[in-house]
Amino acid sequence: MDRHTDAKVVRRIEAEYSPATEKFELEDWLAQQLFDTYHNLYEGKPELFRFREAVLLYAPQTELINATRLIENDVTEHCILLSGFLYKNYGVKKLNDKADVEMQLMLSEHDFELMAVQITDEISAWYETVSSMKEVLSMKRK
Repeated sequence: MDRHTDAKVVRRIEAEYSPATEKFELEDWLAQQLFDTYHNLYEGKPELFRFREAVLLYAPQTELINATRLIENDVTEHCILLSGFLYKNYGVKKLNDKADVEMQLMLSEHDFELMAVQITDEISAWYETVSSMKEVLSMKRK
């Protein structure tokens, strides 16, 4: 196995058995998903990741990130379409659009890290908002 494949296997095992993760781990996971999508290295199935009490799903074929969290009996979700994020920040709608040769991005590892930081900040802000809502709801029930 090469280093990339080894890291992917380790991350999958960590995601399955780790009860919670931190912000930097989410950034690493997102950077890897973006890298795999850009280089067509994904296996075609959605990837799952646990961030604290939320579960994230990344669907590489649709370039969709979905964060889900339970608050008592309610499900709260936050979706990020990479097409909107990429268009706003890079002027393209797909990470690796082979059809439009002029609009293909030439990205480095640092670009994926920056994108992952930006997306992680958005997910983290959503998570904190939901956590605040959860606290307020628990206070009202007391």
